[in-house]
Amino acid sequence: MVSVDTWIGASPLYYAHAMGWLKEANIQILQADSIEENLNLYESNASDVVTGTEHEYFRLKKVYKDLIPVIIYDRSYGGDVILSNRTVQQLLQPDTKMSVYVELDTVGEDMLNYLIAEHNLSKEKMKIYNRSQEEIKRVGNPNSDDTFITVTYNPHDLALKKQGFKEIASSKNDHYVVVDSFMTSRQVYNQHKKQLQTLKTLMDKAVSAYHANPKSFYKAVKPYLNNVGFEEFEQMRANIRWINNEALSPVMKKKLEEINYPVDELIHLNEAMR
Repeated sequence: MVSVDTWIGASPLYYAHAMGWLKEANIQILQADSIEENLNLYESNASDVVTGTEHEYFRLKKVYKDLIPVIIYDRSYGGDVILSNRTVQQLLQPDTKMSVYVELDTVGEDMLNYLIAEHNLSKEKMKIYNRSQEEIKRVGNPNSDDTFITVTYNPHDLALKKQGFKEIASSKNDHYVVVDSFMTSRQVYNQHKKQLQTLKTLMDKAVSAYHANPKSFYKAVKPYLNNVGFEEFEQMRANIRWINNEALSPVMKKKLEEINYPVDELIHLNEAMR
């Protein structure tokens, strides 16, 4: 059983499920509404494999010492965003107090810390609210006199952008690498390696299906992504890089090794097809 939250980067998994490929491989999925719910599914043993960024990996690793990432399937390339009703220059004004809405203990918290470090913002002037993505989407009016910062990701950012919130930072910045992977225990990896290799093959097959016919792919995954329109889907698709047929680039590998994120057990396409 694989648990996954709602995220554009996971679309190949949704597509493989919609096409019945996962069922043929005896792989089931549970889709969670939030990162927190996704982790809870793994922690409650409802799933054997869980998706997440490097933040979720290090968070789970504190409890599950034998946890390893086995398939990195995307890099967020603008898919994780920070929005505000003020510009960065306005946030830097001495009298600016900020209400910050973020899903704490997720990659969203990392994004916030990155913004603070990049622009030397004062954390003392921030009132930080720990909220789910569904709650963050309902943050107040961007035309308000109050200053809001929201930390979110595709597709949850679409509602906020429609309200008038503007992007002030994103994971497109090469100084900050956000990847998503399938993670599991070493025991499950050893017992089900062939099945995990099949999962890797199906993810790559789904990515190829997107490139062959984006509209057909979109129709299959639309229900998994809160029924976004095709143009919105394509905009979100541009904000991630699926890591399918190739191994990690030297730059990405170096950045992951710098934070002690293990890459030695990763299943690559050539291995999956053996």
